[in-house]
This record gives sequence, structure tokens and C-alpha cells, in this order.
Amino acid sequence: MQKNASASRKRLALFESGALDQIAPGTFAALAQIHRVLFADIYDFAGDLRTVNIAKGHFRFASALYLEAAVAEIERMPQNDFDEIV
Repeated sequence: MQKNASASRKRLALFESGALDQIAPGTFAALAQIHRVLFADIYDFAGDLRTVNIAKGHFRFASALYLEAAVAEIERMPQNDFDEIV
């Protein structure tokens, strides 16, 4: 229960601090910054492009081998409005 309370406080602090207003939405840099705040106490790679494969239970997260190329492709996609992002 303590982990959930800590994560909830971090999410609330991230929102209330206005930090989200200071980052460019729709970019890897923005997601990395959010990931670092939320998961730094759990993952050594929080906020960085992952270089190791990870899984939880029977679920394997995206292969680290393809992450760099996937992020580069996503960064090139138009993201001016919600319709473009979808």
C-alpha cells in the first residue's frame, strides 16, 4: 500500500507543481521527464531510453533492441493536434 501512496503523491505533485506545463508535449523528452519523476526509485534507467529487456509476470515490454528506432519514428510523426496524434 505504501508504494501506491508514494506513486500517487508523485503524480499529484507533478500535476500541481506546473512542471507539466514546462515540457513540450508529444515528445520523447517530455515522456522521459515524467517517467524519471514517477519511476526513479524503482528503475535505474527511469527517464532514459531502456537498453535492457524487462517483463512483469508473463508480459514482456517492448524489446530494447527496437526502442531507439521506434522513438525516432514517433518523433517524426505530426503531432499538432489530437487528430494527428491518433
